[in-house]
Amino acid sequence: MNIDYKKLFEEEAIINNVRKLIYDNPNVPFWKHLEEHRLEQIETGKEVMNIAIWNLIHTKRDLDLYINYKVKPTRAWKVSHVKNYFGIKGTGQKLLDNFMEIYKAVEPIYLKGE
Repeated sequence: MNIDYKKLFEEEAIINNVRKLIYDNPNVPFWKHLEEHRLEQIETGKEVMNIAIWNLIHTKRDLDLYINYKVKPTRAWKVSHVKNYFGIKGTGQKLLDNFMEIYKAVEPIYLKGE
C-alpha cells in the first residue's frame, strides 16, 4: 500500500488555510452560508451547487470586471456588498488579492475541475 505523502500534506495545508481564514473571520456571511447552506443547492444545468460557492464564482467574475476594466457588472452591484459578504478590506488590486486568497483556499475543496 503506497501512501502519497505529498498529496496528503497538500490536502492538509489546504484544510489548514481554510481553517485559518474561518478562525480569523468567524462571523463573515460567506463562511456561515458555506456551512448553513450545505444542503441548499442551486441547479446549474446538469449539476447542483452550494449557494455560497455560486456566489464565490460570480463574485470572482464581477470583481475582476470591476477592478480590471472599471465596469460595474449590474446597476445595483456595489463593492461594499462584496466586502461585507466575504469579510475583506481594501481597494483596487489589494481588494482583488484579498478575495483571491479566499477563492484559492476554497477552490481545491469545492471547485475541483472548474
